[in-house]
Amino acid sequence: MSITSALPYWPVNKDGTTYFPEYHRLVLTTTHSKIVDVFIAKGTKESPHTHQPPSVMFVDYDSPLTVREVYEDATETVVFKKETAKRETLLVDHMPPEPFHYVENNDLQNDYFAVRVENPLGKHMPFAQGQGITNEAPEGSVYALWKVTVAENQTISLTTIDFEGCLVAGKKSALKVYQYLFEESTSVHPLQLRGENRLSIWHLPSNQSFKVENNKNEADTLYFLPV
Repeated sequence: MSITSALPYWPVNKDGTTYFPEYHRLVLTTTHSKIVDVFIAKGTKESPHTHQPPSVMFVDYDSPLTVREVYEDATETVVFKKETAKRETLLVDHMPPEPFHYVENNDLQNDYFAVRVENPLGKHMPFAQGQGITNEAPEGSVYALWKVTVAENQTISLTTIDFEGCLVAGKKSALKVYQYLFEESTSVHPLQLRGENRLSIWHLPSNQSFKVENNKNEADTLYFLPV
């Protein structure tokens, strides 16, 4: 009879983003971070893999899930199980480094979609204070995550100084992002993700100025991470 040691297992050459692009498609690499498009088809499970950096997950199409950790002796343990899902709400999950594991999508009707930002940085938020900003990073976190409320018909400005950034908004958001220099501005298009009606994620190069416009008659929300 095999008795599991229950010790985290970190096999080589099993990084999810590097070796399993069918589930973790690399969308963008910055100097420090990776932006990854995560997909698990309905009624299927991933191949076992690892995620060594801490990450922030933005889940735009959630599913009932089972997560199993796999040990060196090939035994498994269910470490997380979720019976229900909210597919209309953008979920934000803070992920520590994850040893050898796999996720099963228990939904037989719907695919699971998310964006994973691996190894975000611990820089300060470039938005000016007093613009509906809250710190969403867990206490003691090595990275920064800021939730920003953009009031109705409001435009806010930000500058990335010595680091790149990304903005994330839910799939129902109508926010527009522009890069500007003096009086001229150009649209910043969201990164391309697989699937339809996905969340929006914009990459912001370093040492540039940007503005975010909300032209709706109601407040909207986005998240900022230095990457």
